[in-house]
Amino acid sequence: MGTRLNPEVVISDSPADQPTEPTPESESDQQPPVDAGETPEVKINSIGNKDGGTARIGQGYVIIAPDTKVCGRATVRIETAKQNVAFADVFE
Repeated sequence: MGTRLNPEVVISDSPADQPTEPTPESESDQQPPVDAGETPEVKINSIGNKDGGTARIGQGYVIIAPDTKVCGRATVRIETAKQNVAFADVFE
């Protein structure tokens, strides 16, 4: 098990007790998959609040774009990109 120095301290040679490599960034620390100004082509999957179409890219990242139709494809310009959602305008 290891060498016991006192009741509170144990030195172990077990690999399981050694520090591990840093884990990848947690979901809350990740950057959005798009940046403001980018113009991706997206497929509109549904209509959200206030007639904005919603598209998903990557692992479920949501892009909201007004004046779009369900099942339509649109090229959009990302205006604001947040951690879990982006707001875009249709780009022509």
